[in-house]
Amino acid sequence: MRAFFGVTLVVLAAVLAGCGDGPEPLGGRLVFLPRGTGGFDIRLPTATVRPIELTRNLPGDAFPVWSPDGSKLAFYADRNFNILDRDDNLDIYVMNADGTAMANISNNPANDAFPYWSPDGSRLAFYSERDDNGEVYTMNADGSDVRRLTDAASVDVPFGWSPDGERIGFISGRDGNFEIYSVAADGDDL
Repeated sequence: MRAFFGVTLVVLAAVLAGCGDGPEPLGGRLVFLPRGTGGFDIRLPTATVRPIELTRNLPGDAFPVWSPDGSKLAFYADRNFNILDRDDNLDIYVMNADGTAMANISNNPANDAFPYWSPDGSRLAFYSERDDNGEVYTMNADGSDVRRLTDAASVDVPFGWSPDGERIGFISGRDGNFEIYSVAADGDDL
């Protein structure tokens, strides 16, 4: 878990650096708004004073990403959180752009996070600790056909797909410091 949070800052920096112009589903960009509890919910800005609340979860939902066609959002969260019996398990969820039809698509006892849609919207690349180390995986948009793409003693965290969907970029500390790598979408050609 410590490794997961250690790379979170590195991934956040990479994501912010890569933000660019694109379609704005529902007329606005996605935002996080802190709640008084310190958690975060996924909300959309609107022309009115109140944003559209898409999720409400303690401690919060994180890292929402639009599907290429703007019809769905993927994000990660600990939705089994409770004060007395925290499982501290992050899973990847997908929901419609209006917040309906939310589904846990990774549903694994290990932490799964940082989902990225393939350009055609059929698959997601994601980070997982399911083999006792943070690695890059892919799965179909419904959570089926999970494939491990990387295998290193260090943590590997994805940051996106190539425009043609053939490669996945990731950050890794496999050479002693964090560097940028890519791997073919089938796990070959690192």
